[in-house]
Amino acid sequence: MKTKERLQIKLNDKYQITADSVQYILQEKATSESGKDYTNNIAYAGKIEHLLKCLLEREIKSSAITELKDLNEFINKKVEEVTRTIIRSV
Repeated sequence: MKTKERLQIKLNDKYQITADSVQYILQEKATSESGKDYTNNIAYAGKIEHLLKCLLEREIKSSAITELKDLNEFINKKVEEVTRTIIRSV
């Protein structure tokens, strides 16, 4: 049985959050070689906090951070970005 998605929050040009009646879904936006836009479901979570942590960890893993100070600044920047996005959505 397919569940209907209700929530859709655009976090930035690359990620969005959707939800169905059971879970939150982190989606990554992409474009095919033919130019068609699509989304990949990359994480599922029962709580939105867990999904946001997953997004943060994904961004950290794909960064070029080499020092703890830079990691701290990176985390603070990402938290501020998501907070601004959520506030604008309300």
